[in-house]
Amino acid sequence: MNRGQNYGFDFDRYVSDWNKSSTLVVQIESMEGVKNIDEILSFGEIDAVMVGPYDLSGSLGIPGQIEHPRLKEAAQHVIDAAKRAGRGCGSQLVEFDVA
Repeated sequence: MNRGQNYGFDFDRYVSDWNKSSTLVVQIESMEGVKNIDEILSFGEIDAVMVGPYDLSGSLGIPGQIEHPRLKEAAQHVIDAAKRAGRGCGSQLVEFDVA
């Protein structure tokens, strides 16, 4: 950061440029977040949301059961809200294949 703002000599430009080019992604990791997703996404600065499957599964009382129907339903609720709000949505890849 120091070099990016020319060691304090160009801080105002650095902050201005950073605010124009940064991306804000929030992570939904609890049922409180799921229940309030529409309100969360009403904050215009949010560019995207991520579903945190392991923490969300714990919040549902089914820790680690990321294939559980209740977790999938909660995640789908977040996905649907993101679509309605015109925002990106993602999640953690638990098992992936690089092929």
